[in-house]
Amino acid sequence: MKTTKRLSDKVAEYVRELILTNKMKNGEPVDEVALAEKLKLSRTPVREAVSSLEKEGLVKVIPGKGAFVTELTFSDYREINELRSFLEPMAAVMSMANVTDEEVGKQLSVWTKIRADLLSGECIPSTEMIKYDHQLHSLLIDRCRNNRLISILWILRQQSMRYLFTVWSTDSYNEKTAEEHISILEAMKSKDTDKLSELLSAHVVISSKYISDGLI
Repeated sequence: MKTTKRLSDKVAEYVRELILTNKMKNGEPVDEVALAEKLKLSRTPVREAVSSLEKEGLVKVIPGKGAFVTELTFSDYREINELRSFLEPMAAVMSMANVTDEEVGKQLSVWTKIRADLLSGECIPSTEMIKYDHQLHSLLIDRCRNNRLISILWILRQQSMRYLFTVWSTDSYNEKTAEEHISILEAMKSKDTDKLSELLSAHVVISSKYISDGLI
């Protein structure tokens, strides 16, 4: 049983990455048989993985037809970010008491270097930017010690990543994001909850603007 669960997590991670990096498009079939054959697995862990991805909102299962990548429009993305702009600052403020100064300092060093590299003209791959962004937002969300809030926010973030993966390749967006992350971390360092909430909410709204202006 434990082995099956571990395998299903690996399958879910594999398919999730394909969806989030737009290698699987809106409405594309998620063929369980083909996946099982490709990954050399039985159908059971693949079926469980698809079920998990359906709960995350990345896959839609239509009875009698099969599983498909969920079709998201900018209207959907805007709704997702409206929720994030309210819930993520709440989680970050709750997390502040559980994040150490050392952790904040480490993140500040990371994002200060990223900003310097970007301003010097260095190209940072989208996959790298996503990794660093994930590390920071994990710190802001996971320490709130409210499991339901954490679960809701990570589902919302997974859905929004389908759009964000594309704008991470935009230099102006990357530079703007680095600046915003540094300001957010400085608010955490100074224990300014009002400023943290304001900056994080604005950060989510700015992401929506880049999507609407450049992609949709």
